Amino acid sequence: MLCLMLIAFPINVCAHHILGIPHYAYDEQYPQTPVLTYRLEAGPYEVRMTGYPGKPTPGERCTLHVYLSRMDDGALFEGSVKMTVIQDRLIGEDRVVYGPALAEIEERLFKFHPTFPDEANYLIRIEFEVEDVPWIVDLPMVAGEPGSPWTVLGSTVFGLVAFVVVIRAIRIKRQRRVSSLVRRAAV
Repeated sequence: MLCLMLIAFPINVCAHHILGIPHYAYDEQYPQTPVLTYRLEAGPYEVRMTGYPGKPTPGERCTLHVYLSRMDDGALFEGSVKMTVIQDRLIGEDRVVYGPALAEIEERLFKFHPTFPDEANYLIRIEFEVEDVPWIVDLPMVAGEPGSPWTVLGSTVFGLVAFVVVIRAIRIKRQRRVSSLVRRAAV
């Protein structure tokens, strides 16, 4: 009876997938999740930070994982790591929006869960000490679609140049008018 009902009244089934949508990258461990990955060297350690999701939505909590391992033997970093998230402003003072938060190693990595309050450019600052030498690593991150700060700077410079050109043109016209009045008066 059920088979007859399914044949007589078919149900529409739809599927949604994200294949073909470009993202920053896909991690080997989580191939379905877009992630942002940075790898660099700081002293004897390789520093790797991954951000889930790769481009966070403002106001939503995201996950940042920091991996620290020695480059020579692959041993994990045993100390603590401090993370601070700073809103990177073109004009004015940069403000701290998360941290400084201290994390100990947990499951071979250091976990942080910041929230980016606004669409903006941010700076992720990772700090740790190796043999009494402090290391500070700054990594850029973007939340939402803030646009480029260079657009604002370029527009400001263009406006300033246009203003100077207009003022110069007005001065030249006035100077010519005064010169022509002086010539007429002399004749």
